Amino acid sequence: MVNEAIETDVQHEYIGSTVGVHGPVVIIACNRLPPLHQALTARINHESYLFEVHQHLDERHIRAITLHTSSGLRRGMPVYDTGSSVQVCADCPTVKKLRQT
Repeated sequence: MVNEAIETDVQHEYIGSTVGVHGPVVIIACNRLPPLHQALTARINHESYLFEVHQHLDERHIRAITLHTSSGLRRGMPVYDTGSSVQVCADCPTVKKLRQT
């Protein structure tokens, strides 16, 4: 499961809000810039969205990539910092596949 802490009701720090949604690419206006590859989250109507910071656009805006479906995303959604980068559970089949490549 990708970032299990995202799925729980853990409180995260408010970092900003979405100002643009272009398919899986989201522009977020931030109070402070999170580091590159940081995991961010948003929730609306019991649906969780996970983003990864891809690029700093200026002192207040970032470009992030949605790691789940982007349907339902809209401008003005509050975004929260998870405090860590994206983490993926590496179970045995996944590790075996990685070793084979």
